[in-house]
Amino acid sequence: MIQFTAHFYNEIDDAASLFGINHLMGQTWLTSSVTSLFCNHMLWFCELLESFFASSDPKYDDPDRFKVYIDHEPNGAPTRSLLHYA
Repeated sequence: MIQFTAHFYNEIDDAASLFGINHLMGQTWLTSSVTSLFCNHMLWFCELLESFFASSDPKYDDPDRFKVYIDHEPNGAPTRSLLHYA
């Protein structure tokens, strides 16, 4: 995604400014409800997704806090941060 953003930096910056888009993939009532529904009833699915982004070593990860962390997903990102790292 960063490479894509870097390639189209000016276009993305102009479009974000024109349409007032300040946040991408943020948490809304819909995404929050869907995430909570999946993770409360299919914890294995959320753990699978989490394994792509975090270590599975209990020395570094707290399995008891996993449900709390995943309930706050998706977090999203400000467009300025995305453009900064591009």
